[in-house]
Formats: sequence, structure tokens, C-alpha cells
Amino acid sequence: MILRSITKHVKDQNWFAVFLDFFIVVVGILIAFQITNWNERRVENADTVEILQQLKLDFENILISTGPSLTRHADSVKSAARLINGIRSKQFNEETLHADILDVTDSSTPSASSSTYKELVAAGRLSLIQNDQLLQELKKYDNFVTIVNDLSLIHISEPTRRTPIS
Repeated sequence: MILRSITKHVKDQNWFAVFLDFFIVVVGILIAFQITNWNERRVENADTVEILQQLKLDFENILISTGPSLTRHADSVKSAARLINGIRSKQFNEETLHADILDVTDSSTPSASSSTYKELVAAGRLSLIQNDQLLQELKKYDNFVTIVNDLSLIHISEPTRRTPIS
């Protein structure tokens, strides 16, 4: 229909009408592009909200699963302090010595990582997280978890070296 209109206006040499027809086509295309962009942004915003909710759920679950580990770690620090004090004073509390040694050497719970963050990295969709501070904290946490888990694997795979206390 628009092509017939343009052809008729060219034959009639009505250049204003030809220009007007082209203008209408160009404006229509620009409006279509803008609507497409708005829709893409709307979908991206919905994805971002969903991802942030998934990250929140991931870290709530990580907190729940690492709560007992944090308690064990705090106990391990207390046990290490008792052992250090015993080494310094050359007097060990025989009631807690065995438990203290077990507490200090227990590293059974590796840190958990966020599956949502891993999926974002794998899919190349980190740009959906527009908060730079959140993104940096997620990267730091992931690096921390990787290091801790790598150290746990090394600790588990290497035989324990015993050195006598002098």
C-alpha cells in the first residue's frame, strides 16, 4: 500500500508527498525499534529482579548450611588458644586436650558457593547485576570460596605431617 502510494507520487512528481511517505516509513521503523528496545529492557529488568532474588536465596541457604561450620570454627579457635597457652606454659588441660586437638584439625566443611553466580558467569550475564559494589563483593566471595575449597582439597589429599613439639 505504501509502495503504491510512493510510486503514484513519484509519477505525479509530487515530491512533498514522496518525502512525507518516506518520513512516515522512517518514523514507523524508529517507533518499532524503540518499542523493541523498551520490551528488551523490561525483560532484562525482570531477569535482574529474578536473579537478585535467587542470589538472596542462595546466600540465605549458604548461611544456614555454614552456621554449624561457623560454630565449629569458633570452637576450633578457642581450642587452638587453649593449646597455645598449654604449649607456652607447658601445662595442658588433660580433660580437654584430646578434644582440643580434634577441634583444631577438623576442616570437614568447605565453604559453599552461589550456584546463581556461577550460572551468571558461565552464561556471560554478569552485566545484569548493575550494582558495582554487589558485583565486586560476589567476585570476592567466589574467589574466597575457591581458595578455601582448594586449600581443603590440599589438606585432605596430603598426608598429615607430624612434627614433635620440643
